[in-house]
Amino acid sequence: MKKWTLFLTFVALPFGAQAAETMYVQSIKANIQSSPAFNSKVLGRALKGEALQVIEKNYSWYKVKYRAETGWVSRFLVSARPPLDRVSVLAGDAPSIEKESRRRASVATTTAAVRGLAAEDRQRAHAQGAMNYTDLEKMDAFKVDEQEALAFLEKGMK
Repeated sequence: MKKWTLFLTFVALPFGAQAAETMYVQSIKANIQSSPAFNSKVLGRALKGEALQVIEKNYSWYKVKYRAETGWVSRFLVSARPPLDRVSVLAGDAPSIEKESRRRASVATTTAAVRGLAAEDRQRAHAQGAMNYTDLEKMDAFKVDEQEALAFLEKGMK
């Protein structure tokens, strides 16, 4: 009888011990919606890196507990792992390493090489209008900082 009770206890244990899954916001911010739809009422906004407790999964939406609110968040805005912080490898007062550094090809050159184009082929494709490497270089150099992205999001949500 003891063995039977012990067996049932271990078989039933996984069903009762189901812990809430934790997800972390990956985007700059994630709206907590009242229902699983982007046009539903926004109950709150979780910022990048904040933890959300998943209560239920519904296709592309997770029902989550966030602070005092229970609402829905798109699965495309969260992940099971916390986001990586962008950390500068070199501090402002770090010594220069330019003399010892190895020169590398630019991102645009690397992109062209990966695509299988030699320098002559690149010039011919550019002359024929097939590839626009000038614009590719401009896009590679384009950067948006987090504050600009937040301002853009705020303006779009009004």
